[in-house]
Amino acid sequence: MNAAQENNPLESHQNASASSAASHKLFLVREMALVQQVGTDDVWNWLRAGWIDLKDNLAVSIPYAAIFVLTGFLISFGFYFLDWPYLILPALTGFLLVGPAVGIGFYEISRNSAVGRKSSLINALSAARHNKLGIFGFGVALAFLFQVWIRISFTVFALNFPGIMPIGK
Repeated sequence: MNAAQENNPLESHQNASASSAASHKLFLVREMALVQQVGTDDVWNWLRAGWIDLKDNLAVSIPYAAIFVLTGFLISFGFYFLDWPYLILPALTGFLLVGPAVGIGFYEISRNSAVGRKSSLINALSAARHNKLGIFGFGVALAFLFQVWIRISFTVFALNFPGIMPIGK
């Protein structure tokens, strides 16, 4: 292995697995071919790395997370004060469906930290700029799933608690 391969693990892995190039064709993203097995130790390493990112970027991570905590409170209290308490639980659990989209900002904070750049709240909030079309499609899919979830939970609630939900005003 030469010095360039030691500095770039992706390149060294690609060279080492050139004989299995056919298996790389199965992946849409070539980096996905690098993951062969995931063990329990890997999960702990990822959590440790995430904790380090959080500690290194507290000034950005905490306000970014607070935005979504406050959004959850607004959803809860908004439905309560609108006299729609039956929608609080489905909305909050549906809010969790959009959690992967929320993670985009944290990924941006981590990416900036990995290359030695200083993160800002504006960078975290505008992280979708790197892949606008893909993230927009992902957002649309999550919004659709959220709507399906609300309809299903609304129906389950109506069937189990008849007479509680208002018919209309």
